[in-house]
Amino acid sequence: MEVSNKTSGYFRSFSFLGVYSKLILSAILASARTTIDHNELIFASYSFLSYLYTYITGTRYPTKRIMASLIPGYEYDIFISYRQKDNKGDRWVSEFVEALRTELESTFKEEISVYFDINPHDGLLETHDVDASLKEKLKCLVFIPVISRTYCDPKSFAWQHEFCVFNKMAREDPFGLDVKLRGGNVASRILPVKINDLDPEDNEMLEKELGGFLRAIDFIYKEPGVNRPLTIDDDPKSNLNRTSYRNQINKVANAIKEIIRAMRSPIKADGLDVDKIIRPE
Repeated sequence: MEVSNKTSGYFRSFSFLGVYSKLILSAILASARTTIDHNELIFASYSFLSYLYTYITGTRYPTKRIMASLIPGYEYDIFISYRQKDNKGDRWVSEFVEALRTELESTFKEEISVYFDINPHDGLLETHDVDASLKEKLKCLVFIPVISRTYCDPKSFAWQHEFCVFNKMAREDPFGLDVKLRGGNVASRILPVKINDLDPEDNEMLEKELGGFLRAIDFIYKEPGVNRPLTIDDDPKSNLNRTSYRNQINKVANAIKEIIRAMRSPIKADGLDVDKIIRPE
């Protein structure tokens, strides 16, 4: 990505800001006599830095990639897509990602790369250009959208520039959107995690984009008049869905493993040798 000399100067300043933003926030909190735990301080520091980056450059703060995908030609194994609205308060999405990463550790022998952008800015302003590197990050094996009452919004960044773009990219890449599992069933590389019952129009919007029925793993806590995300503290006996947070996390990890194992299998669903498939560039 080409940037102006002025913007390049801003980039060089971010290493300085990254080191001192934590100290600045610590001083503010100390003066206010407010207590905060280590994880919250890290999150606040990152939020401060990424917001400043987005404000200056008009693009999302870049997330450093620690490892590549298990399959050559792909950037990440998993991409988490969500609305920032759903990660406020108890930070449900962040807690979900942390629990999923822990579960993946005991599900895969290999290290699994997960792209999760905790930028507090909910997408880019209409006057900003979409970061070109996002399409590279979307070259993933499994795309997990956190489907909520706010996700299905054509004006949102997550819907327009993540969900719809991946849906199109996956249909055009060598593996396609749907992969044949070892047991003979077919699974989509879009693995929705649903945290709310949806309005009919939102459900219709999703199924129209997907071209079929929405098959999601539910993280919904239900009681009469209640429609909220399931949490680790919820009692399955009180939940009308009778679902356990721990078990649902396990289901997501197992589904990811089945999809990735099918994609790494020597024989593709239609009988083609995977080693002869041209990988995405």
